[in-house]
Amino acid sequence: LVRHVLDFVARPVQVASSLGSSPTWLWQRASGRETVHQLLDGHVADIKFFPSGDRVATAGADGLCIVWSVATGRPLLTLEHGRASVLEVQVLPSGEGLVSLGSDLRVAVWDARSGAMLRQLEFEGVKEMRHMKVFPQGDRILTGVSFAPGDPALVWSLADGKVLHELRLHRERLRLLELSPCGGKIVAAGDRRVVVWDAASGRLDRELPMRAKWVSGLAISSGGARVVVSSLNGAISIWGRSDKPCQTLF
Repeated sequence: LVRHVLDFVARPVQVASSLGSSPTWLWQRASGRETVHQLLDGHVADIKFFPSGDRVATAGADGLCIVWSVATGRPLLTLEHGRASVLEVQVLPSGEGLVSLGSDLRVAVWDARSGAMLRQLEFEGVKEMRHMKVFPQGDRILTGVSFAPGDPALVWSLADGKVLHELRLHRERLRLLELSPCGGKIVAAGDRRVVVWDAASGRLDRELPMRAKWVSGLAISSGGARVVVSSLNGAISIWGRSDKPCQTLF
């Protein structure tokens, strides 16, 4: 399976794109001019722009995260996560830090100006972590998604690197995981269940009365009141707190 990674900012229009082992391109249009830079000629697993739009970060299969100048297309920082592939990179909302997730199950927190590693986060007993989200407040991260039954989603504090909450679906695989835009709720799909957790307390908020094995995608509203679920048959349903979806699209 070839994954297409993509990120963009709207003003000025900037797009960073990579497909499999093809070159990574940075495209910008500003003041009526278009510029194109080739950043890398190898496999890139993730791309994220900084909030300021002046830099972009890439995560590579070579264990490196690289911060690039949008203006010149040249590397500004090279961050050595380790020998393992870097699966995802996230930029903190302040733009002052980066977080990288490796296939070795380590999460590294970086200073985005100096390139110094501030801390590493590790949790014993987890077999896989394939996904990571930064809370909009910039103080926590959410990690999870695993093909190993029983692996939890974890909410981490970036201040001290401690795990605040372990969110489990018992013996199910945690197949899908999303964070609400305001950071208040977490929605997850396992083999049988779709659940919503409260991000602050780690408590179960509610469970959707549906069969999770057909779920192919999840999204959650800013306040967490609505959950959008896509299914393998092409149906899209919107759930509130009742026993039935409030709207179904096909």
